Amino acid sequence: MNKKNNTICFVAGHSGGHILPSLTRAQQLLAEKKVDRILFFSTTAPLDKKIVEGNPVITKLILLSVRGVPYQKKILFPLFVAHLATAFFISLYQLLRNKPSSIISMGGYVSLPVCLAGWLLRIPIELYELNVEPGKAIRFLAPLAHTIWILYPQTSHYLPAHKCQLTDYPVRFSSTTHRISRKEALQALHFSPERKTIFILGGSQGSVFLNTLVREWIVQSPQFHASIQIIHQTGTHDHTDWKSFYAPLGIPAIIFNYHENLAEFYQAADLVVSRAGAGTLAELHFFQKQSLIIPLETATTHHQKYNAQAFAQKNPNLFFVLPQKDTDHSATFTTITRLLQLN
Repeated sequence: MNKKNNTICFVAGHSGGHILPSLTRAQQLLAEKKVDRILFFSTTAPLDKKIVEGNPVITKLILLSVRGVPYQKKILFPLFVAHLATAFFISLYQLLRNKPSSIISMGGYVSLPVCLAGWLLRIPIELYELNVEPGKAIRFLAPLAHTIWILYPQTSHYLPAHKCQLTDYPVRFSSTTHRISRKEALQALHFSPERKTIFILGGSQGSVFLNTLVREWIVQSPQFHASIQIIHQTGTHDHTDWKSFYAPLGIPAIIFNYHENLAEFYQAADLVVSRAGAGTLAELHFFQKQSLIIPLETATTHHQKYNAQAFAQKNPNLFFVLPQKDTDHSATFTTITRLLQLN
């Protein structure tokens, strides 16, 4: 990393899975004294602003009004293009003004205008692809990149292989985090060591599917209510009154839509029910947590399925993967019960 210019530019948005590893990598560079200033581009989305605004790692923050491609509402496509164009000119101005020595992107549509402006200014671009299967933004920007950092060897099959270099996921926790014992974590959370703790983790935006799944299991398993306690990241899209659900059942519960530090929650958990975002899987591996992984699959994306399969192959005793498309939840409920050793 060239320290001739002490500013590095990061761009990440529309997902904690992009932003958090960017902030972690920025913090690492600051700690290693390879950089003095962090120029950070993100989006105006509420979750993005909640994560980045006021973050001490960031020297200068630029928020761009960029959203995903409106595939379902083609009429909004001209507005999407207009936002990209505006973001491009803002990025061009800020890059000229701050003169970063390189641009680091973890993906997402907000990376397009920033990296295109950087390429035009001949600023070296580094891409991080944290999934097995690259996203659309990384695929588009790959020809412009100087280096592409990947976590899985098979990712190079989708990208210019000569630019790809293997690296580790920039996990935001340090080795000292392991000093927190399960007992200490439970005490800090005011949880009982006699109950099994389930951590429902749908990622920074949450998962209505996981929320509904666990709710069904709890409703159908009254015999376990006195034996469990719940840590529940509900996400920003679920407006259910979960406190009113858990309280009458006598189930202790910690409920939140987003939390900056999940270390105590991981340490306290006996089982994590989770999606398969790259960051979540890396953290589950870091804490060595027994996990039931249900990857998000849509008509256009299967990257979580490939992430989960890759991690499960390396950690067969930790990660148990089930497909979301399984409409018969009885097998899933049996798996939760078995992994918690409630029978």
